[in-house]
Amino acid sequence: MRIIFILLTIAFFVNTGFCQNQKKIDSLENVLGNTKNDTIKVHIYNRLFLEYEFNDISKAKDYLEHAIALSQSINNQISLAESYKNMGFLHEDKSEYLSAIDYYNKALTLYLNLVKSSKVSKKSDLYKNYVASCYNYLGNAWYYQSNFIEANKHYQKALKIWEEIDDKSGTAKMYICLGNIQLDQKNLSKAMEYYQYALKINKEINNKSEITGCLINIGQIYHEQKNYDNEKENLQIALDYYTELGNLKGIALCLNNIGLIYLEKKEFEKALKNYQSSLEISNRLGDNFTIAMILGNISDIYIKQKKYLQAIEYAKKSLKIAKEIGAIEHEKSAYFHLSIANDSLGNNKEAIIFLNKYMITKDSLFNTERHKQIAQMEAIYQNEKKQKEIELLNKDKALQDIEVRSQKLQKFAFIAGFIFMLVIAYFILRGYRKKKKSNILLTYKNIEIQTQKEEIITQKEEIENQRDTVLVINNELNCKNKQITDSINYAKLIQMAILPSISELQTSYPESFIFFQPRDIVSGDFYWFVKHDNKDFIALVDCTGHGVPGAFMSMIGNTLLNQIVNEKQIYNPSEILYNLHKGILFALSQRTDSTQEDSMEVSLCTIDKIKKEIHLCATKQSTYIIADDELIEHSGNLISLGNKKREVFVDSFKTESYPIKENMTIYLSSDGYCDQFGGENNKKFSTLRFKELLKSISKLKVSEQKEIIEKTFFDWKNNFKQIDDVTVIGIKI
Repeated sequence: MRIIFILLTIAFFVNTGFCQNQKKIDSLENVLGNTKNDTIKVHIYNRLFLEYEFNDISKAKDYLEHAIALSQSINNQISLAESYKNMGFLHEDKSEYLSAIDYYNKALTLYLNLVKSSKVSKKSDLYKNYVASCYNYLGNAWYYQSNFIEANKHYQKALKIWEEIDDKSGTAKMYICLGNIQLDQKNLSKAMEYYQYALKINKEINNKSEITGCLINIGQIYHEQKNYDNEKENLQIALDYYTELGNLKGIALCLNNIGLIYLEKKEFEKALKNYQSSLEISNRLGDNFTIAMILGNISDIYIKQKKYLQAIEYAKKSLKIAKEIGAIEHEKSAYFHLSIANDSLGNNKEAIIFLNKYMITKDSLFNTERHKQIAQMEAIYQNEKKQKEIELLNKDKALQDIEVRSQKLQKFAFIAGFIFMLVIAYFILRGYRKKKKSNILLTYKNIEIQTQKEEIITQKEEIENQRDTVLVINNELNCKNKQITDSINYAKLIQMAILPSISELQTSYPESFIFFQPRDIVSGDFYWFVKHDNKDFIALVDCTGHGVPGAFMSMIGNTLLNQIVNEKQIYNPSEILYNLHKGILFALSQRTDSTQEDSMEVSLCTIDKIKKEIHLCATKQSTYIIADDELIEHSGNLISLGNKKREVFVDSFKTESYPIKENMTIYLSSDGYCDQFGGENNKKFSTLRFKELLKSISKLKVSEQKEIIEKTFFDWKNNFKQIDDVTVIGIKI
């Protein structure tokens, strides 16, 4: 399943911050220290907030708190409203949108009171502009939380005021905002209409930053239409504008959108490069909304590159931030990426959990009721606008009629009266016909609504039937799954019964331990221990596969080792492995239709108590001896037992002998321990770390050694999935 992420660029009407100018700051602080005028002090506090907003948020907040306290003390409503508005900016910068909304509403209330009390037209228009700006900021805060209904309502209010006072810049801003909502609802033609309105106005007033925003948003429509060349051309022009203006947020958004183009063209490295550059800038700005979005986009790239662990890492980061700031759109995308990545890794349970969360979030974000309400609000605005135009036209016409009647009143009094009567009769007749026509249309509409209601009821019944069918199938699957799991659990009991107990090994070697950790219920690893003629044989075998297939292979290996040593009485390690190789080939020779290579990796240790020697023979597994603070690694032969492609002889298996020394410790291990992914950077544990671990614990009691080996493994693995069966055997002689 694939999704396309759409970047919603509203950077050009959100407060983008100021570059810190030390000379300006010094000048403002000098004025602050010398003035005794409280109104000037409040103004300086707000100016200093803007200077520190994106450089030292602690200082910025401190200046705002001083501004609010002093404004309240001197009862200056204008300064207090400005301070509340700036406090809203501060919380919005930190993605604390509910707190931002609270302060914007406080500022809005004060500005509305100022509009009501103002008797001067110019001042009234200025305060109306402040009111419209507050509606704009409220719309932005709701938009960031994907609450498009509230955002649309506040944008419409701002647009109405700016059109009323003929503020072209504000009008253009609102057309962009309304276009963004239409783009979210996939109404591309309506979104393009709004963006073209905004672009036309901004070109008239030569507003470069707003022109840039229009170009980016029109680029989003080209993206939806898969017209990537036109989109890239728009984005490049916008990027040049933002670079010229020094607008870091705009630069970050352009780089991200260019990354989306490369993603669609499957040029993943170029896309990733643009995302990383955009992420770096957004981190500097502390823009959590954009950070969450970019992290989701990077996760999407890693999924397409089949780097699922990296995809999960970035998706989790995106989800954490999206939840903190209430960005539902990015939360939905993060759930989708987590579902896809876990499914690809075989983590079916996690995949289903995240898929359900994705569907729930998607339904809450894009439900039919939202579309209807937004469409209704759009229609109300258009109707009000048309009604105003009609009223203006009617006023002009009425004035003209009055002037004509005044000039010709005496001459045409009788004619005018007669015409007036005809007009009244005409409107009465037209009204009657309209009413009759409306009644007919209403009847048809009621029939249509009833038909739709019946269709909905039918669809509901079909959905309920399908739901019942799904529940039945789900119950059957749960029953089958339980039967399979019970069978596998019973197989585990059989496998554990075949394996020698730790007590058998500790009878001969009290200082010994076995760390046995299957990846699944049953294991493809097994260990084997027998005693013959003053010789002890210990083997650790890693079979192909995990779970049930590996367990079957382990039973074959265990049976063959017992036959070779106990029945055939072959005690030479090289000959034991050679005969085990032949036995595997013979046991699996009936599977002529199989293309799978079934094999075993073996570490075999023979302890000769008479000669006081240790004989080691292994295939593709290392065995370790620690004596006199020295670690000796016995590397296995590069042969897989049961491999049909290579001819094998007894001499192919090299056996090495070592004299037994006091406090000598032998360690046998399958590759599952060293190959386990984990740690801070999700890397393999590695053979080097394993050898260092063995050296560090070799002088401890074996019970402590096992505890450390076990704890180290689980600490390293942490929350990552175990990738292989793990077995470690330690014997102190």
